Amino acid sequence: MEYILENEHLKIKINSLGAELKSAVNKKNNIEYLWQADPKYWNRTSPILFPNVGKYFEGKYRYNGVYYEQKQHGFARDKEFILLRKTDNFISLGLKSDSNSKQVYPFDFELILSYLLRDNEIVVSYEVRNTGNDNMYFQIGGHPGFNVPLYEGKRSDNYIYFPNKSSIVSSKISLTGYMSKEKEKIILDDGYLKISDNLFVNDALVLEEQGINEVSICDFYKKPFITLKMNCPLFGIWSSSSDSPFVCIEPWYGRCDADGYKGTLQEREFENKLSKNEKFYANYTIVFN
Repeated sequence: MEYILENEHLKIKINSLGAELKSAVNKKNNIEYLWQADPKYWNRTSPILFPNVGKYFEGKYRYNGVYYEQKQHGFARDKEFILLRKTDNFISLGLKSDSNSKQVYPFDFELILSYLLRDNEIVVSYEVRNTGNDNMYFQIGGHPGFNVPLYEGKRSDNYIYFPNKSSIVSSKISLTGYMSKEKEKIILDDGYLKISDNLFVNDALVLEEQGINEVSICDFYKKPFITLKMNCPLFGIWSSSSDSPFVCIEPWYGRCDADGYKGTLQEREFENKLSKNEKFYANYTIVFN
């Protein structure tokens, strides 16, 4: 089911399947900011990543001596969420563990995804609840895609802006889709990184624990049209190919396994832990200019 929130600035749509943000239209000029899931390039718009971000090594993980198979980015993005609350500018949708989820993820949980429309911003919030008796381990993240270019021209006419940064360091993903030990230092031009055609040739840029809380996508004139504000330990920037007319900025609380990882679920890097009845909260804000 599709739900609509709107104010004088924006009209947004959220689908109950995956609680996915599907549209964000500027009401003054009728411009659509969000990528519209053209399967030629990428068939999603803004999926939720839970209970894992990226891939487990060889598609499986070990917990209490048992191996569980799990696909990339988890299962929540393909589950039907139920409506918990809705007003003109706010919606909250929930997902609970069930017999099917326990076949691939042996924890009792409740996941709540909320959207607050505030002027020209959307605040996206996560709440994860451990409803079981054992410690719960999970990762969570966002994957919003934005139309780039927004108006006209080519994707390579646009920039990514990192305020107050002269360089960034990207952890490199291996050819098999796992985290390698290699890192690449990227020099910025007064904080700006041009979106070249080969920027994503090795998959996503992954920025780990660099104290970056704000990233913008800017047009040819270096004017920002999308800004993400976040407070997460790492994030990704991705597009699917050299000519894909979109860019994702992905706030993460977790990431894929290191190449060759053989440890347990509990030992994974960036894994989050909740005790019985404990809750996890996180949010990020999308600013539309």
